[in-house]
Amino acid sequence: MTVREAKTLVGEKLIRNVLATNAVASGACGLLLPALPGMVSDLTGPGSRTALMETGLFLIIFVGFLIWAATRRIIPPRVVLAFAVVDGLWVVIGLRHKGRAHGSRSLGRGSANGI
Repeated sequence: MTVREAKTLVGEKLIRNVLATNAVASGACGLLLPALPGMVSDLTGPGSRTALMETGLFLIIFVGFLIWAATRRIIPPRVVLAFAVVDGLWVVIGLRHKGRAHGSRSLGRGSANGI
């Protein structure tokens, strides 16, 4: 085994572990949101229970793709990039939503109770 092959194997193992961890976390949220939309809405602030249920359904579908990718013999780099983009958008949209929920103040600034 060459050094390059060894690095590739380590990199693939890391990617598989990241995809599996993402699948577990997304799956837990995907099951929690439709099962307890009222409770989650109470914890996260006012929101649509229907939207929480739809988000849960999206996450369950997303988990299916994560598991599919993690179990491929070779994980195509474009698939990894697609997951990274979706996860990045998920964070950005979540932060924008949180910013709107707190009014016009930006995240981390404003009154002491803005956190």
